[in-house]
Amino acid sequence: MPVAIDAIVHEAVSSIRNKTDFRPYTGIILGSGLGALFRQREWTATIPYTDIAHFPQPTVPGHEGTLLLGHIDGHPLCALSGRFHYYEGHPMHIVTLPVRVMHALGIQRLIITNAAGAYHPQFQPGDLVLIKDHINLFGDNPLRGIHSPTLPQFPSLLQLYPQPYRRAFMQLNTSAELRIHEGVYVGVSGPSLETAAEIHFFQKIGGDMVGMSTVPEAIVAAQLKLPILGISVITNRCIPDTSDQEDTTHEMVLQVAGNTAPHLYELLRQWLKVDFSKYQLP
Repeated sequence: MPVAIDAIVHEAVSSIRNKTDFRPYTGIILGSGLGALFRQREWTATIPYTDIAHFPQPTVPGHEGTLLLGHIDGHPLCALSGRFHYYEGHPMHIVTLPVRVMHALGIQRLIITNAAGAYHPQFQPGDLVLIKDHINLFGDNPLRGIHSPTLPQFPSLLQLYPQPYRRAFMQLNTSAELRIHEGVYVGVSGPSLETAAEIHFFQKIGGDMVGMSTVPEAIVAAQLKLPILGISVITNRCIPDTSDQEDTTHEMVLQVAGNTAPHLYELLRQWLKVDFSKYQLP
């Protein structure tokens, strides 16, 4: 039976509107280990997911489970400190529900961050990679079985990550300590990490890094016509058949992401000030 997503979104938004009438312009989804700096700020409203209808509590370390609403340097935004993952057992309409809720709250664009493993030979732990495209290997699609009479059933994904967003972010980096690339993100269901044969396959089909999030959220953003800035923090290298290969742990991922978070935060502060009105965005 199709999921009547509009009613679910309405109930979640009502939970938030009972606490604040704040209207954000930009939405941010914070990946593993990236929420600490944002939580340290003063916010207009801080709402735990347990107080929002249909929002489950994240079960993964590094994902607190709090909706933050307020200003950064005068810019109104909302930030999700913690996301829901498909591998936690949630259906896709719940995994992507926060995107629909932020859109209903008023956002006009979306920043999606994640922690990713790299198999591009030039990507190193601590690097940032701006997502220029993605490959969906979840084996599912967040629009399957969703019914909303006001939204397109077959949204185009050809300009999902606008080049002006990426170019502006690249130009802001003046630090010799931080390397920024562009790449193709491969989204997989997880939670097990990849085999050597799978990594070779990802390389052959054009991917540069791999993770267990972002793709479902980006697809829903496309349906809602929200332009996206996608950013992967490279937390580990997953290149098989090399002498320096080591097993990846979630603790390693959180540590590298936490070390990179201050650089990312400062760049996002600058990026929020960029005037994109002269650009033709999808």
